[in-house]
Amino acid sequence: MTKHLRSVAGLFFHWRATAVQDAAIFQSVDPPRAVKATRTEEDQNVSGRLNETTRCFLIMPFLRPCFSLWCLLAAGALFPLSAPAQRMVPTPGPKTAVSGLVQDSNNQPIPGAAVRLLRLPDSAAVAATQTEAAGQYRLAGLAAGSYLLRASAIGLKPATTTFTVGPGQTTLNLPPLRLPEAAELLREVTVRGQQQRVEAGVGKVVYNVEAQLAAAGTSAFEVLQRTPGVSVSQEENILLKGNANVNVMLDGKLTYLSPQQLSTFLKGTPAENLARVEIITAPSAQYDAAGSAGLINIVTKKSARRGYALNVTAGAGTGHNPQTTEALIGNVKTARFNLFGNYGYNYKSSYLQRTSYRIIDNGVGPTAYDRASFDPSTTTGHSYKAGLDFKLGHNQEAGLVYSGFSNAFRRDAGGPTTVTNLGTRASEVVQNRNTTREPSRNNSWNLNYKVVLDTTGRQLTLDADYARYANNSRGTLGSQRLTREGIALQPDQELAFEQPVRITIRSVKSDVVWPVRIAKLTAGLKYSFVTSDNNFRYDSLVNNGYAYAPTLSNHFVYQEHIQAAYASASRPLSPATTLEAGLRVERTRSSGRSFNLGQVNERNYTYLFPSVSLSRRLTGQNNVSVSLTRRINRPVYGNLNPSRYFFDKFSYYQGNPYLQPETSWNASATLTYQTDYILTLGASRTNRPIADFAQQNEETAELVVGTTNFSRRNDYDALLIVPIKLTRFWEMQNTLDLRYLTYDFRQGTNAFTPSRLTLDVMSTHTLQLPWNITMEVSVVYTSPSLNGVYVYRHYFTVDGGWKKSLAHKKLDARLSFTDLFNTIHYWGYSIYEGANIRYNHRGDNRRVNLSLTYRFGGQLTAVKARAVEEAGRVK
Repeated sequence: MTKHLRSVAGLFFHWRATAVQDAAIFQSVDPPRAVKATRTEEDQNVSGRLNETTRCFLIMPFLRPCFSLWCLLAAGALFPLSAPAQRMVPTPGPKTAVSGLVQDSNNQPIPGAAVRLLRLPDSAAVAATQTEAAGQYRLAGLAAGSYLLRASAIGLKPATTTFTVGPGQTTLNLPPLRLPEAAELLREVTVRGQQQRVEAGVGKVVYNVEAQLAAAGTSAFEVLQRTPGVSVSQEENILLKGNANVNVMLDGKLTYLSPQQLSTFLKGTPAENLARVEIITAPSAQYDAAGSAGLINIVTKKSARRGYALNVTAGAGTGHNPQTTEALIGNVKTARFNLFGNYGYNYKSSYLQRTSYRIIDNGVGPTAYDRASFDPSTTTGHSYKAGLDFKLGHNQEAGLVYSGFSNAFRRDAGGPTTVTNLGTRASEVVQNRNTTREPSRNNSWNLNYKVVLDTTGRQLTLDADYARYANNSRGTLGSQRLTREGIALQPDQELAFEQPVRITIRSVKSDVVWPVRIAKLTAGLKYSFVTSDNNFRYDSLVNNGYAYAPTLSNHFVYQEHIQAAYASASRPLSPATTLEAGLRVERTRSSGRSFNLGQVNERNYTYLFPSVSLSRRLTGQNNVSVSLTRRINRPVYGNLNPSRYFFDKFSYYQGNPYLQPETSWNASATLTYQTDYILTLGASRTNRPIADFAQQNEETAELVVGTTNFSRRNDYDALLIVPIKLTRFWEMQNTLDLRYLTYDFRQGTNAFTPSRLTLDVMSTHTLQLPWNITMEVSVVYTSPSLNGVYVYRHYFTVDGGWKKSLAHKKLDARLSFTDLFNTIHYWGYSIYEGANIRYNHRGDNRRVNLSLTYRFGGQLTAVKARAVEEAGRVK
């Protein structure tokens, strides 16, 4: 225990590293060429002493110095060039920036290679970095003298070169450094250990899906549902830290979908196609400012090495109803081009049992509405993507990417609503019917171009996007009022609805990276134009025929223009400290026209979005970073449409054309200890937050659900990730997420200020069993949480699976289970006096899945995300 305390004390009191300590830091930086390097057996033996059960005792001394760490970090920012850093400079004078390229034996760039700089003749460490996507590197702040440059990457032999910096020299471009193949070394290496489940970066936490056995045979929706900090509402909307105002990206591009359509798309995307999920709570100025809660980036697989790679997956599962998943993903990469694509098919038959209970006083005494509904449904989804990256020369590259999906949703629901006068106890029954057929299709194209201007890393990228989204929801809503004995009190009533939605999105953007002597500069421009055409039509059943209902129907067209520009700079303040600051400006012009109502709402506003982050490498494998950014969340297109969407005779959703955009300030801090232990702290303050709202109409007894602007919202969050190695074959990863949320909603003289403390706990156990079988069991618990006027009750589930590799590790067989004890259900209640309602939704969640994946050719890894596009607010 004394040894552990000394380690923690050293972490904070020797954070200003000397040249010898810096050398130890740089020696630990040896990233892979395409995949993250696993630790060798010798490294594991060294770290094994911390990985035993006693490692958990580090948590107490780890937490108490957090305040001191903030003070030390602030001191490091104020005095970045203190005496220890100066000792690394042999003589005063102008500083020099050295740049160059790292390539393989075929003159192809190597991204992610480790570059180390040593001073001669004493071989003291001076600086270290990694190559960027085009293989370029840059090291600034060098004094006159002689140096040794060393580059290395997994699977290649390291290479070195020596050079001399002359007095008064400001820039120096070195010849390309080429790393030869090391095939003979690869045959001798035995890779041990497993891929890290969780990694941390500046304002970002990464969860590796490939390391999760329970993900086999499931969908991307279920993967998100079991990601720490991510949850779903009763309408199956994605929430991040309890906030629905989050943008979801796929390979760095936003999906353009409404919350409901996003859920349908994610359910049709096989988990086998996913590499990782990135939770970005403090995006930099390069990202679009949309998404006040942050971003969720789902990264798919793609090979980064030459040759071909193909993964074929087939799976089947069953619970109460069957499901099947097939996936095909692969690519062919040569020296000149990279052809890639994927296809996923998902069929799921499921059901949802809904119950709700509410009380309203409509002038004749309190009346209870007790609703029960059984909703069987089927979802058939096809997702597809194809692209080509082509090298136009040694420094130019162009690409074309097509992606899309086609989903078909079918539901036939029904059930009674019992209406009871609580005073007289008289009651009657309203029998409800709801049939829905909802085909949807999305097609998007991206044309991109990149040119590397020189060896210092200067480059220009251009992107043009065009997307079309179509949804045609149609069906019927029927009801009939009966006595408790089943005698009809009123004729059968029915509404037929057709709600086609057509969205067109056009955007162009340009980004430039321009390193200079003291910083790395990035800037960009963007323009996007969105048209959303919603023609909601209702027809009433009259005399055995349907008649147009103009008061319920509405044709709504929304147009939005966004012009954006940004600039950011990243500068190393010392060999271990980096500062990045940026500013983004976005001008928005929009108009929403309701033809049936003769109403037009126009908006024109401009906001500034600054961002700043500071990261520092401490001793060993310890890092700390802090960031601050401003964000915006514009209303979902469909939420601005004032037409009604009926759930049944007594409840409907109605859009709000007067919704205003919300803005927020988000701050976060991340501390990584020994690579494995991660602590993130976050706080945000949102003005005019957009949240769900419900109110009852006392005259008609209808429940009106909508979206409104609250006055203010405050979020505070602390996430702690603690891995523990119990034995050689048993590892645990524990995640605790504690958050506190407050709302302030004022309407006239009434004030509504709810608050809630929520705890998320996840404990994942991985066991290495005989016969090379890996077993995983994950336990998840969430205490009651708050979202707008609703409190969601606790959530609990147990998932797991087994994995066995066969055929020389070419074939993976996975048997997984979800919701072992059938405990998943979405239940909650309203805490606003205007809507006295509680609900409980249970689905077909307890399932067993068998999945087989065969790999042809090379290994598929995570694809590098391209530029980020505008918010997915289609509805």
